[in-house]
Amino acid sequence: MSLLVFLNLLAMSDAGPPLGDAGSVPKPKVAARMITERVGKRTFGELLDDLGVASAEAYRLISATRRMKGRDKGIDYRRLRPKDLVTMRLESGRVSFIEVRREYATETPSVKRAVAQDNGYEIRQVDFAVDIKLALVRGSIQSTLSESVDELGEYPVLLNKYVELFGWAMDFYRETRRGDEFTVLVEKLYLDGVFVGYGRLLSGVYKSGLHGEMVAFRADLKKGGYAVYDASGRSMQRAFLRNPVPITRITSSYGMRFHPVLGRRKKHNGVDYGAATGTKVWSVARGRVKYAAWAGASGKLVIVSHANGYETIYAHLSRINVRKNQYVAQRQLLGRVGTTGRSTGPHLHYGMKRHGRYVDPLRQRFARGAALPKTKKAGFLARVKKELPMLRGEQGLPESAVDWLGDAL
Repeated sequence: MSLLVFLNLLAMSDAGPPLGDAGSVPKPKVAARMITERVGKRTFGELLDDLGVASAEAYRLISATRRMKGRDKGIDYRRLRPKDLVTMRLESGRVSFIEVRREYATETPSVKRAVAQDNGYEIRQVDFAVDIKLALVRGSIQSTLSESVDELGEYPVLLNKYVELFGWAMDFYRETRRGDEFTVLVEKLYLDGVFVGYGRLLSGVYKSGLHGEMVAFRADLKKGGYAVYDASGRSMQRAFLRNPVPITRITSSYGMRFHPVLGRRKKHNGVDYGAATGTKVWSVARGRVKYAAWAGASGKLVIVSHANGYETIYAHLSRINVRKNQYVAQRQLLGRVGTTGRSTGPHLHYGMKRHGRYVDPLRQRFARGAALPKTKKAGFLARVKKELPMLRGEQGLPESAVDWLGDAL
């Protein structure tokens, strides 16, 4: 029985008691109404007003059920999306039950419920049982990696996870070639047989016409984050990432060019990445924020200082998420793509200096990270022995989630 059918039957059962033994008619009880609405472009307050809930009752409901400090299970009414479903039970002008349901094709449904009690509301989140299955996604590049993943019917989030495996060794903006092949071993999540998202990404192979075959295995770290190793346990990571944004496209490279605003040839001291406003911009390496504010033609600008005399520059942001002198980790969010300052459209201008002089960020080479700890190597190589035949299609996949990954490193 679905939730809505159950709730409607529950409402019908409250239509009122039968006549008393003496023939007296008790005071009729107002039947409860169950209402389900999509939020649309309204605020939650506007939605309540449209449903005829008095302002005093709306204030009481929101105050008692909203998410706040010390009330983690509360409902975050400010972040409702247009497609979110809100179900309420109205009785005598009061809301005795409310459910906010977020259900998208690529997400596990998120459901928050609040039920009226004598002393307020009981708030809880509904948990769902999700089936985890191991999947092998394989394809070849005819145009771009992004289009190839899309043609397989997979979602962009898988592409971003895959690029994270090779983000230190491979520049997917400039170095992909027609005929390159990619494979990824990933967990897929299902709810009642319907795909709802991706779980852990285990490993991947990229056969590059430029670099040859690369194999990468992802391992979680105890302190958070992850490490990436090749089949022998050597680190795939570098001090600097190749790119500061999820894979999009390069619209202007480093060097001399015709400036689209100034109308003359001028050296371009960086690389422009075309991306939608709001796209994440992350730090390519550990460092300290040197500047984070408005900067004239550069618009909203962040500059990060790194070891060995390097600085990285992130311009035309729509939003800045860090402050001056703050220490940042590799891949930490610095801001969002925008078109502030002297700009013709949404993009990130990414620059790099070494010892005060501009360099082409895409031509820099950085040393590998630390190798796998010796105490962990035997377990890691045992994992490689199991996964590699699956990645290469030499062995079938297990029907359930894998158990050979072990504890985080």
